[in-house]
Amino acid sequence: MNIALRMMILGVALALAGCARESNPTDATLEKLEAEFQAAEKGADMISSSYGICRHLDQKLAKLEELVKADLADAELLDKFNEAAALWRKYREAEAEFCADLYRGGTMQPVVRNCAYSSLTQDRIDQLLELSPEMIYREDGEGGWIE
Repeated sequence: MNIALRMMILGVALALAGCARESNPTDATLEKLEAEFQAAEKGADMISSSYGICRHLDQKLAKLEELVKADLADAELLDKFNEAAALWRKYREAEAEFCADLYRGGTMQPVVRNCAYSSLTQDRIDQLLELSPEMIYREDGEGGWIE
């Protein structure tokens, strides 16, 4: 892939979806994955590294959701949280697919999808961290959380 095309794809993907957004400096794994994405020279490498970011953020979100659930003593609140989480996941998938479809048939379509998916996942993590002053979590430096 020539350098001009690579830069165009990378620039559009980053601008549209925020894949390599600034991460919390305590997450060394995410920093490494973002560096791999930014250094990727081939489309296949961009797809693979952007997917790695998706997987990592999914794992972080799942761990954080478990902490939040454990802190919800009220069964009704837990049910509402589970319902909201399930609906949010459907929204995330639909939104990521919509963003990708703007580039349907293009080589950057999966990169845009992965970046949109990652950006939305990071937004959800940020939202959960701001839920309540009683629920305070911090990253453990390995993609997990400490209460």
